[in-house]
Amino acid sequence: LTHNRADATPSRMSDAPPFVCFQFFAHHSYRLCPYDFFQIGEPQAPYFDLPATRQALDALCETSYLPALDLFTRLHACTEGRFSAGLGISSTLIQQLRDWRPDVLRRFQEVVALGALHPTGGLGTDSLVSVYSSSETSRQILSHKLAIEATFGVTPTVFANTALLYRDDLAPMVRSYGYDTILAEGIPDYLGYRSSSYLYHSSADPELAVLLRHQQLSEDLRFRFSDPTWDQFPLTAQRMVEWMLADPAPVRNLFLDLETLGGHQPADTGIFSFLDHLVNEGTEAGLRFCAPDVVRASLSPCEGYSSPKHSSWAGDTKDKTVWHANVMQQEYSQKLFRLQQSVESANDPDLYQDWAHLQSADHALALSTIPGHKPAHLATSDPYMDYSYQMNILADLQLRAKVASAQAMHRSMLVSHDTTA
Repeated sequence: LTHNRADATPSRMSDAPPFVCFQFFAHHSYRLCPYDFFQIGEPQAPYFDLPATRQALDALCETSYLPALDLFTRLHACTEGRFSAGLGISSTLIQQLRDWRPDVLRRFQEVVALGALHPTGGLGTDSLVSVYSSSETSRQILSHKLAIEATFGVTPTVFANTALLYRDDLAPMVRSYGYDTILAEGIPDYLGYRSSSYLYHSSADPELAVLLRHQQLSEDLRFRFSDPTWDQFPLTAQRMVEWMLADPAPVRNLFLDLETLGGHQPADTGIFSFLDHLVNEGTEAGLRFCAPDVVRASLSPCEGYSSPKHSSWAGDTKDKTVWHANVMQQEYSQKLFRLQQSVESANDPDLYQDWAHLQSADHALALSTIPGHKPAHLATSDPYMDYSYQMNILADLQLRAKVASAQAMHRSMLVSHDTTA
């Protein structure tokens, strides 16, 4: 990708310098066990490989989360409290940290209390549920908001769906839970001549502001930063500051996985040093590095933004294709969400928790046959074998739901009989 901006220089320094809005997302899926046909119906056969999940989490904490949290603390201090960024952390990750790495959870809480990170809302399991079920989407929006309040002592006002999944009909639901801003991908076909570097409002609900990801700058860091074949390699902080100042628009939204820092871009690529210099040099040049809620409070939406179809930050198509491209992915997701009524009828917290963890978008992504899109989150590197294991797990989950529903109905009948007697 060619920027054609290598010689860009600041076009102006106004009384209202641009915002640079960083948003970092943190989620960690439970790894699945190899689950063959003969394990269906066996009560002692686990779905999730907890030792492997914990081992992967430990590595992620040491290489990414802890160094990133130290960086945010330093940036907040060296800018005299002016630096802040958004944090989208899943309920799944919060629970894993509480169980296995309470020291890291405390560090997240400390950095939030400091003001360097501002938690945002979302779906607790990093799920694709908004594509399939409005009722379950509502439940997860509320439960995750409560989890953020309980963990960090703050009420989020900014919402971001899994991988920035967004369609117009999501806006009124998000607004109904007290959010005033949603984050989304800036889709060129929907923007037309407009830029993603402005604050918009949802066309479906004008009271909901929309911050759109700056695709090029975000992916410079997320994917291209350490690529020696990139025509802007090696990227310097000074050059990125110049790019940001060259645009007269009021905000640059850089939305990334937290794992980008130290994970996708390992420490030896210089990513931590780069961000350190970017914030310090950018602040000196007049840029304001602020979390999404601060940007929302500082700007007024200029006009409406509409996304009539699902958009996201994923893949080349920036829609839901990476999770739905082949029949295996489609069948897994459709069967998973067809189980909703059975799971709800069972009224079994353990059953619901297993079903919720299986919703993680990573499990659908693991069935991808598109080169470069499959994460190492399941038992094999073969999507066809993973598909077999996942469908066996869903078959077992369906059996459990039927048994639990029958037991719940039996208990209800006994209670009704006793009351009548």
